[in-house]
Amino acid sequence: MYITPFIGDTATNFIEYLKRTDDEVRTNKEIIYTKAIPVVQSSGTGKLRMLTEAGRQIFTLPICLRQAGAPGYPPSDLEVIKYFAALSKDNNPSVTAHDAIACFLATAYTIMLDWLQITKIQYQFDRPQLLKHWHELMEPQGVLLRLLQGQGSNTNVEMAWLLPPYVAVGFDQQMIAKGQTPTISHMRLCLDLVLANSEAAELADRSVAHHMRLLTGFSANGETFYTHSPSEPIFALGSVDILYNTVGTKRLGTVLRTLSNDLYSAGLVEKGIMGELGARTLLVARDFAAPLESDFPNILEPVRLLDFFYTLFGNNEWAGSN
Repeated sequence: MYITPFIGDTATNFIEYLKRTDDEVRTNKEIIYTKAIPVVQSSGTGKLRMLTEAGRQIFTLPICLRQAGAPGYPPSDLEVIKYFAALSKDNNPSVTAHDAIACFLATAYTIMLDWLQITKIQYQFDRPQLLKHWHELMEPQGVLLRLLQGQGSNTNVEMAWLLPPYVAVGFDQQMIAKGQTPTISHMRLCLDLVLANSEAAELADRSVAHHMRLLTGFSANGETFYTHSPSEPIFALGSVDILYNTVGTKRLGTVLRTLSNDLYSAGLVEKGIMGELGARTLLVARDFAAPLESDFPNILEPVRLLDFFYTLFGNNEWAGSN
């Protein structure tokens, strides 16, 4: 999956933290509610890569509960999702649900242990060889049930290989189309979608799955979700790269035309108060005035006000001779 070497000790530090925490729990030095640790960080910063590298040092069992058919990587474990979807949802502290989850984890790890013991004997593997074999089996697919059900490795896994600095998040940086423009413009103009529109809701769903919009909550009945933009800093920089650092000409104009004709006119995007979007769009000119580094605008550098005006109106006597 990865073509560049892993840099740093994050995976090793994570494993040491797991072992230390487990030891504290076993010796009653730490009282916890559940033996679970969330890994939270912005997209593209290496969460999945860290867990992948951890699997080179310890035996891991990757499971993805992404909604079946949803965009993004890694692909979902459909059979696992079906199992959990069938559990009782009558109330949060459902004993039946907790029972079923415990049974699933116990069964999964029991089968995993049995498989490892049989494979070790069959191939005369030592621990490093067995770990390598298991890691190579798990990581390309990351699907537990393919192992448990004895399925082969021919399952088609759809992956997107994108150019740096992008990761496999499901958008094509070479495309400026109706489905692509919101991704770019959301980052630069902080647009709000009209979620009452079914097409806008689908657009929001794709954007959240691709980390382009931030999921902020759900309605009380669970039928509506709320998002906000922008989502991740790395994608804001990626959007700038698409707009300003390409061989195409009039890229910004193409994006704005698609935004106006296909999104505003279709009622997919909130227009806000009169002049609001126009003002936001004008402020994008600040990026064009940013100083160049290796022929690429560094939007993190401060821009002088006069340079901003020169970009908008040209370097002439619009402000008078003085």
